[in-house]
Amino acid sequence: MPRETPKHLFGDAAQIADYLELTRFFVYDWTPKNTASKFLAITHRLIRKHVPSVRWLYTYAAGFQGMVGGIYKAANYTYIGKTLCNSFIYIPSVGLVHNIALWHRYGVINGSNDKSLGKLQKFIPGARRWCGWNFRYVYFQGGAEVRDELMKTARFQIEPYPRVGDMDIWLENVGGEREPVSLEMAKTVPIVKLPTKRAESIGSDAPAIHAGEGGANPTSALQT
Repeated sequence: MPRETPKHLFGDAAQIADYLELTRFFVYDWTPKNTASKFLAITHRLIRKHVPSVRWLYTYAAGFQGMVGGIYKAANYTYIGKTLCNSFIYIPSVGLVHNIALWHRYGVINGSNDKSLGKLQKFIPGARRWCGWNFRYVYFQGGAEVRDELMKTARFQIEPYPRVGDMDIWLENVGGEREPVSLEMAKTVPIVKLPTKRAESIGSDAPAIHAGEGGANPTSALQT
């Protein structure tokens, strides 16, 4: 919620126009070494040139997909802690679907609601919550001067950079039953986009969510 983020992080001293949020940053493993870092450096330069009023940047490393944010550490971002991500539903042989997409498509939303998860499982067997951590980073475009000014009203503590061992990813069933997910698996499961048109039924005869049937298209939405 970008309109709430500045105040959430820095109190009344922060303005919406002061920041930008970096999202959906993904680089394939087969690209040349340091490609991700180069993209990030170019992004910083473009923002300074075209939006000089921006004083700080905010981003996540998708720990729930096995990313700890090493490039942000290398670029001198400030690590400000982790936050729980449990907004996706894991569908076997398909991937991760955001619970809002399930609402738009089937009238079923999950989140932390066991009742809705149980309802979803009746027509999508094996559906479970996919849970993990997102690692939060801030980059001060204006350097130490801006950092020192904003940190006077900061509502967070600067923390040591996270490591691979700080990641925890799991599948959660009705009643909170957990099954661990390996980092190797987490990096291979795609985020899937569903058609927005509401399906006619959410009963047991509802159309399956498959790329060839329901029109779902796996997307390269992994974040670095």
